[in-house]
Amino acid sequence: MPNFSSGARSRARLLGALMVTVGALGSSRASAQSYFTSGDLLVSSSTYAGTASTVTVGQALPITPTANATNNGIYFGVFNNDTPDANFGITSPITITQLTTTGAATSLPPIVVPGSYLSTSFSSKSELALNLSTDGTAVTFMAYPAAANQLDLSNSITPGHTFSGNTDVAPATYRAIGQLNSDGTFTTPTQIICYSGDNGRAAILAGLR
Repeated sequence: MPNFSSGARSRARLLGALMVTVGALGSSRASAQSYFTSGDLLVSSSTYAGTASTVTVGQALPITPTANATNNGIYFGVFNNDTPDANFGITSPITITQLTTTGAATSLPPIVVPGSYLSTSFSSKSELALNLSTDGTAVTFMAYPAAANQLDLSNSITPGHTFSGNTDVAPATYRAIGQLNSDGTFTTPTQIICYSGDNGRAAILAGLR
């Protein structure tokens, strides 16, 4: 069964990826076949997916007092919009990749997390830490139940939890816990109200559900 160790890697246009050491993913289910390979690493990452039209020059950004975009959505100049909007971020797709302990590719194709499932926030480094569940059957990570290329969701409030001092006016968005099981499937994400107005960090599943 796979073992994962903590670490980080990055490459051009790729969010710094987080690896986790997983003791024996799937081992507590005697009858289950693990989708993963013993001794390898799982790495979470995200690549910016925006285009010129994701943000347009002069567009009103979701912040108060009102500010307008100075750059369009082309990478990497798009992130100069953090000057008029200190909360600036764009949701992006998530990929989970199995690598050897030397960083080499394996025969297992990268797992692209469905956009209808969860996305993360580029260029935040806060989300996507992978943690092994206490029963060894799954890894979990935090993200957003939103499609790619949405602005400022990482600083939005969570529904019903408005608080004073948050300058972000992006649509209220839950934070969510994604769960990748040992057979390579995803469990319906758990929406939570934690981290209202801020980035999610990490979550560990305690026991099978």
